Amino acid sequence: MKKIILALSMLAVVGLSSSYANEDVKVSKRVLSAFQNDFNSAENAKWSVEKNFFKVSFTNMDMQVEAYYDEDGALLGSVRSLSFEQLPLAVIHEYNRRFESDTLKKVVEITNVEGTSYRIWIEKGNKVYKLRANASGEIVVLEKTKK
Repeated sequence: MKKIILALSMLAVVGLSSSYANEDVKVSKRVLSAFQNDFNSAENAKWSVEKNFFKVSFTNMDMQVEAYYDEDGALLGSVRSLSFEQLPLAVIHEYNRRFESDTLKKVVEITNVEGTSYRIWIEKGNKVYKLRANASGEIVVLEKTKK
């Protein structure tokens, strides 16, 4: 299970992809049924098979979302793009206190068995920072790279 959680976290780091996999992916009825129950207003679903799970990229209420299912149809987690204003107020407050002068690049919400967390990418000078935040406003720098 830890490997699956790690894999989902790694995929979230990459973010939501704009390129989708082959349309010929064979998805079981069990997985399709679970997806339809979980996201009944989803549109433009595109399926791909990753190592031990299915990934579906879709639009739900005008938001880009990725969901991950195991072969039995259990939802392993999801990642969705957010605007800064959709973050919890505690995260917004802490971000403004520590990073307000930096350039915000991207925000995603990750939901899995560990709960909900957020990834925020910012630019500061010639570096890009990847931050992890939780709903209580704790923000940790996960990585920094040169542009």
